[in-house]
Amino acid sequence: MNFTETNTVAPGIIVEDTHEKYLPMKDILVPQLIEFLRKLCHLEEEMYFKDTKIDEDKAKAVIPENIANQQSEELWKEYRKKYGEIAETFCTQKLLDKGYAKSIGQPAQYSYINEGCNLSFIMKSSKRATIKIFFHAGVDERHKFVLKLTEDGWKIDSKSYDFNDDKMAFIHYLN
Repeated sequence: MNFTETNTVAPGIIVEDTHEKYLPMKDILVPQLIEFLRKLCHLEEEMYFKDTKIDEDKAKAVIPENIANQQSEELWKEYRKKYGEIAETFCTQKLLDKGYAKSIGQPAQYSYINEGCNLSFIMKSSKRATIKIFFHAGVDERHKFVLKLTEDGWKIDSKSYDFNDDKMAFIHYLN
């Protein structure tokens, strides 16, 4: 895909133009999605640090295994609660029902949003927008977010991913 720099919304993120009548929506929805993904990324990084600390303390026998397991369970409860609170603000119930906060990793699922990626904004109707984010994580990948205008404003209705090949997309949950 050939990207032209029309609006840099964050370092390393380039937005491809869409139909002129929807350009104002691009300037609203893209920054909202980026901010949402940054919040999820920050939360995952925070939880990864805490999880690693628990594992290190358990390995060094600083805390007993049963206490470490209990701390780990509490950490996962905290992660799911905080993730859900963030996700509920910008996702439809349909997407939330697929699940979220299923993994903690390094790098975080959406770390590409801070490291640089290309972004495509497509809007063909006033009630639906698609934002595709192209990034490299060992291989070229793409996350596709479909946003829908709801009674509560714009929400992510679905997320999928692929390896820059529209022939094989995988419907996915948030993380």
